[in-house]
Amino acid sequence: DAAQPFDFESKKQKSERERGEENAAEAAIASTSSGEEKEKTGKASTKLKIGIVGFGTFGQFLARRMVSQGHQVMATSRSDKYNEIAKELGVE
Repeated sequence: DAAQPFDFESKKQKSERERGEENAAEAAIASTSSGEEKEKTGKASTKLKIGIVGFGTFGQFLARRMVSQGHQVMATSRSDKYNEIAKELGVE
C-alpha cells in the first residue's frame, strides 16, 4: 500500500508549465523595471533629486549613472576643479 505508481508524464507537464510561468513573470519584471511598460501606459516614473557630496572619481561615477537614468543630480566638492565635468554631465 505504501508503494504507489509514479506518473512521470504529469510531473514533466507540471514542471514545463511552471517554467513557462516563471519565464512570463521574469519578462514582466524586466519590462517594468526597464521603464518601457511605464512609458507605454503613460504612467509617470519616479524621478529622484539626488545630492552627491564629493565629486571625485566615485562621485562622478554615481552622477553619470543617476543622470543616465533620468534623475536630477546635484553635487558639491571641496575644490572647483570639477565644475566643467559637472556641467558636461548635466549635474548642478
